[in-house]
Amino acid sequence: MAREQVLIGCDGVQSVVDRWLGLADLVDSSRSATRGISIFPNGHGLDHEIAQFQCLDDGVKA
Repeated sequence: MAREQVLIGCDGVQSVVDRWLGLADLVDSSRSATRGISIFPNGHGLDHEIAQFQCLDDGVKA
């Protein structure tokens, strides 16, 4: 087995890497966040807007 000090992966919750590392099961905190950055040297042509969603107890997005 390889022994490394750094692992970079983006394969999601309950993933192969998650199982390989033996991470504990997740606990639902009822909170989530998404953040990212992109650079468009020539502009993107999109309106500046923010969308926020909240998942209610019955699973409906508000």
